Amino acid sequence: MKLRKNRYGVVGNPVSHSLSPDIHSEFAKQTKRALTYEKILCDADEFNSTLNLFFNSGGEGLNITVPYKGLAAEWVDSLAGHAQKTRVVNTVVKRENGFEGYNTDGIGLMRDLKNKGVRLKGERVLVLGAGGAATGIIPQIANESPELLRIANRTLEKAKILSSSMSSLFPEKDISALAIGQLHETFDVVINATSAGIDGKRLPIAQEVVKTAFCYDLFYSQNRSTLTPFCSWATKSGAEGISDGLGMLVEQAAEAFYLWTGDRPSGAEALKRLETKLS
Repeated sequence: MKLRKNRYGVVGNPVSHSLSPDIHSEFAKQTKRALTYEKILCDADEFNSTLNLFFNSGGEGLNITVPYKGLAAEWVDSLAGHAQKTRVVNTVVKRENGFEGYNTDGIGLMRDLKNKGVRLKGERVLVLGAGGAATGIIPQIANESPELLRIANRTLEKAKILSSSMSSLFPEKDISALAIGQLHETFDVVINATSAGIDGKRLPIAQEVVKTAFCYDLFYSQNRSTLTPFCSWATKSGAEGISDGLGMLVEQAAEAFYLWTGDRPSGAEALKRLETKLS
């Protein structure tokens, strides 16, 4: 009898560059599970029908990547964890009574930071960007009890809106907004949640903002011998440490895999194999 393979995938646009199939293939080996994992490209007006078709044809779970994390929050029947408040979903879980939406990005970020020996408790933290990527990680950052959390964006109004919503979720935390061009203070940890650099744009940040800080880029380079533009700039500006987001990608995937299957794979082991494959 042929073994049935559970079907999973990632939906986005673009999606051809995704490393998720490699990561989940490694998790399947670790946990001795039979599964397939596919990249699914669709336009925004096809998003709902794409998800319906996937699950109606036997799909078990989906990851959602840019730019559809907001649409996913509208598609699911219920939201869990911080996704209930942020309405940013990157993982769809099939339940007996419907589909549940989670966001595992913040968990993935915190696990990767801790794996690298970086703690946020009592630290001065800066998040660059106020879009879906920042929204997905800030609740988890706030949970770590930093001394303060600043959200900086090119458009100040957008940063203020995100800061206000996060302050309502965490009224006891020191959370506020700034325009990126107004940054002058120093920070202990700086997290880039913008696409600047990847799309050829440079953030107008003074070097003293990142000098002596640990700088983390949510984006990652598939060429492991090449730094992301943000990490390169941070290094030249005197940052004490840098990391791109490949470890976060693996750790958020590990949490999604656990939500789908009940098995918790080793993100560290998968990251090591992925680094070797990409080097």
